[in-house]
Amino acid sequence: MLDRWLTKPTDVVPGTAMAFGGVAKDTDRAAIIEYLRQAKP
Repeated sequence: MLDRWLTKPTDVVPGTAMAFGGVAKDTDRAAIIEYLRQAKP
């Protein structure tokens, strides 16, 4: 689900005024997701 949102947020949450257009590159999205997995609160 996070990968889908990072790809094109408006497809996941339609009708919002988000300024985030998404992350096109697969490798960049994978790096973001991996970073979040490793992040400690």
